[in-house]
Amino acid sequence: MIVEPKSFLPRSVLVIAPHPDDEVLGTGGLLSRVTRSNREALVLYGTMGNDTRQTEAIGGLAILDDYTDRINYSVLFPEYDGHMDTLPLKDIIEKIEDHIQRFEPEMVIMPEPGGFHQDHRTLSHAAMAALRPNGGTFTYRPPIVAVYEEPSDYWTLETEQHHPILYVTLDQVDIDRKCEAMRNHFSQDRPHPSERSIEALRALATLRGAQAGVPQAEAYEVRRWLI
Repeated sequence: MIVEPKSFLPRSVLVIAPHPDDEVLGTGGLLSRVTRSNREALVLYGTMGNDTRQTEAIGGLAILDDYTDRINYSVLFPEYDGHMDTLPLKDIIEKIEDHIQRFEPEMVIMPEPGGFHQDHRTLSHAAMAALRPNGGTFTYRPPIVAVYEEPSDYWTLETEQHHPILYVTLDQVDIDRKCEAMRNHFSQDRPHPSERSIEALRALATLRGAQAGVPQAEAYEVRRWLI
């Protein structure tokens, strides 16, 4: 059964993104839908890079939420772009846990654990530990945990690739905002046939929509869904 677009949306979403633009590539459509429905989102960047990337990130988030300031962001380790794997994993886990306890999101979305980039793998593994079923500790546990996809994650040494079972229906405004936000990351935008191109984003949304029986969608793996 295909859930109608307005039937269910989490009241708050935390997106864990290794770098600026990962949140757009993986969850831009969902973030647009969340803010259009007067819900809140927090993007937790693993690292930021230079001032240009920060400017692009702020502008991209503003586009996704139509300048309503419903999306906030935080950065775990600003100076470790490309080097998150040199950090003690425990330090990353603790920082993610702290943001989860303070924001208490209903849904947390994290990057693909089998991605080829060392920052992506490190942050994903830390997120899995931070989101573990810690029953009996009286700490907040997000009821929904999912994994987003990026086209580039299919170049991997892992045997497992993305197997989505959760599809988020996107209206035209959502995919348009996603593409506009990606264009705002001008230092990362690439022409077709790059996996980061606007054509690739629209094609993936069309493919995932066809799999779910809707015009366009984003697809996610599910790690936990408590009902």
